[in-house]
Amino acid sequence: MNRTVLKAKVLTAKNYGYMGLAMLALMLLMARVDAAQADLVVIVNKASSVNEVSNTELSRLYLGKTSMVSNGTKLIPVDQSENSDTKTEFYQLLTNKTPLQVNAYWSRMIFTGQGRPPESYRTVEEIVSRVSQDPRLIAYVDAAQVVDGVKVVGKLP
Repeated sequence: MNRTVLKAKVLTAKNYGYMGLAMLALMLLMARVDAAQADLVVIVNKASSVNEVSNTELSRLYLGKTSMVSNGTKLIPVDQSENSDTKTEFYQLLTNKTPLQVNAYWSRMIFTGQGRPPESYRTVEEIVSRVSQDPRLIAYVDAAQVVDGVKVVGKLP
């Protein structure tokens, strides 16, 4: 009988050991995901008269509710590709919507004739290049991808 009790204690200790390892792995994974989140910034052409865009203005631009910012400048939002993690993070932070919810929103807008989603590009390099060439465009990118020819006018939390 002592062996049974001892065996039960060993198994319990092993279970706690595995649970402890599982908790450690989960914490490391969460830290890695947190570190992997991009430092998202909003960019426009360096020659643009826009110097700052609030998150409210940005949300309204990207949801097609307006085409102008507070200083009266008309801007055309540019989006990242559909499968971009940055796009998912951007819309989650800005609108608190999942990609599925954003797609459903744009489906309704298109169906009712109230708007079209921002044009999307396959690569961030293409987006930055387009924004640097056209003062009417506004886009979001990872801060590490800001180059000459564009300026930062906003930052997402």
